[in-house]
Order: sequence, then C-alpha cells, then structure tokens
Amino acid sequence: MIAAASPLAEALLWRSHQTLRDHIIAEYNAYVPAVTAYLREARSLIYVSFDNWTSTGGQYAFTGLCVHYLNGEGKLVDHLLGLPELHGAHTGNNIASRWILRA
Repeated sequence: MIAAASPLAEALLWRSHQTLRDHIIAEYNAYVPAVTAYLREARSLIYVSFDNWTSTGGQYAFTGLCVHYLNGEGKLVDHLLGLPELHGAHTGNNIASRWILRA
C-alpha cells in the first residue's frame, strides 16, 4: 500500500533490525563531502569540543565530537562530527581512548 502511494516512501521502510543503522550511516556519508567543504572555507580557526550524554538511568552513554568556526559571512557554525557510544566512566582517559582508536 505504501509503495502504491509513494515509491520513495517504500525505500525508507524498515526491512530488518539493520535498516535504521544502515540509513544513519548512509546519511552520515552523504554529508561528509559538504561538511568537509564547509570546514575548508572556514574564515577562523576551527575549534574542537567534546560533549558527553548519558540517558536517563545511565543505560546509554555517548561522546560527541563537535567543531565550531566562523564561516565566510562571519556567522558561528557548529557541526557534530561524531557520536560514538561511550562505555565506562566519563573520565578523560576513557573519552580520549574512544577517539584515539577511531582516528
């Protein structure tokens, strides 16, 4: 029924437990060239920050890598470049090891 209404919508249906993961990875990869171009055109230094989140109850934890810079119009721009799951304590060593292994 969805395919009859919109063939584009059918492509977004969840077909397995991997569908959402695959969709997120595809979206991430689609944005990499644009974000790379934006960073090359930055008119200021590019500042890096890390931000950590834990779900209510502490079941899930993530560490985010963000960049901040001024674009050609002098506007402050922020991008989230990564958001891997963080296992263990939110210590400097644990957070750093999560990013060093990904580099």
